[in-house]
Amino acid sequence: MGIREYFERLLHDTPDNANAIEYEHNWWTWGKLRSCTNMLEKSLAEAGIKSLARIGLILENRPEHVATLLKLLATSRTTVMLNALQPVTRLIEDIQRLDIKILIGSTTLFANENLLNVIIKNTLIFKLNHLGEPNLIGGKADVNTIDNLDIAVEIPTSGTTGTPKHITLSYEQLDKALTGSGQIPKDNQLLTESVSLIAMPIVHISGLWGTLSALYTGRKMVLMPKFILEPWIEALERHKIRATFLVPTALHDLLNSNIAPERINSLKMITSGSTYCPPVLIEQLFIRYGIRVLMTYGATEFAGAIAGWNYGSCSQ
Repeated sequence: MGIREYFERLLHDTPDNANAIEYEHNWWTWGKLRSCTNMLEKSLAEAGIKSLARIGLILENRPEHVATLLKLLATSRTTVMLNALQPVTRLIEDIQRLDIKILIGSTTLFANENLLNVIIKNTLIFKLNHLGEPNLIGGKADVNTIDNLDIAVEIPTSGTTGTPKHITLSYEQLDKALTGSGQIPKDNQLLTESVSLIAMPIVHISGLWGTLSALYTGRKMVLMPKFILEPWIEALERHKIRATFLVPTALHDLLNSNIAPERINSLKMITSGSTYCPPVLIEQLFIRYGIRVLMTYGATEFAGAIAGWNYGSCSQ
């Protein structure tokens, strides 16, 4: 079962009271996420937006943004992912360069008049508040439709090897990447008790990968607005998380913090990538905390990692 069908099943069959995403110590249930996705579908339909329209989404690490992405993928739409963390001038350039006619972003972001005044004339805009309610605020209903029905996302590259650019990833690529890495539902279970910790921006491939794999395997999520060491450690302690992902700079933060090992003794492995990680850093983390750091090699264009260590091979 591909992600489109599986995500549609999640939105249809999960119990309303089942926990889905913990955000700043508060749980969003599947019922609350489903309410967000239903409101989005209704708003798009009322605006006359067909299923073949490309939709821009200015992504933030927030539950209502995960719900929006989940709905767009479940309904086979193409999502143009935009980085809310970049300067407004660059965001405007991206919106214009990518010829985005329909745009979803947070109410807080669109409070910036410099952004709103430039794009509102040529873009249909939905402001998404923190309850997940989309509010249409104007613009034209002109759309640019997709030619390839299999395109899932247009996602920005990380920029580690040059100027960031948007590349396309198909539903088939995402399906193969998930199944090829073993990120598949177990025993036909829709939901599990396992918890994933997402601290990387979901607008980039590492954060997107963590989010999609958690959804696809039915794991609950602890979603952080951004990586901050102490809240990250508190989440590890609270949920006894055994595996997660961090970039090398965050690994440096962890090592330099001198956190007491017993606070993170549930953590057995950290997958890392996106840039070079010194071997001495990997060794020091293992000596101090007994944590295996598993390096991966990949790129946004590959839908994530294509080579790397697993826990078994690294332990030998």
